[in-house]
Amino acid sequence: MGAGVAGLRIAVAGVRSVLQSLWELPAKESLEQTEVFYDGSLKPGQTRYEAFRSAQLEALRKARQSTGSGHPWLWAGFTFAGDPGDPPKGDSTSSPLESR
Repeated sequence: MGAGVAGLRIAVAGVRSVLQSLWELPAKESLEQTEVFYDGSLKPGQTRYEAFRSAQLEALRKARQSTGSGHPWLWAGFTFAGDPGDPPKGDSTSSPLESR
């Protein structure tokens, strides 16, 4: 997906940043990485990009542990686009994943 399309998504949706997949990801790994991003890595005072990087490193660690390899197919399928700044202030205990 080109940067132009990612920029369009941000502009149309009116959001500061997006987390998107580059290819179809295995459901289990996709869910785990998203949970780590929102529930574990996105902490007050930490930038959204730092949280994204932490989630990717955790996914890489898990891939190496479970398969003996850090093949990018299992951990590099997400990309971050937009403003890498601080997360919005507010209730840091709520998560977009809580509604599942």
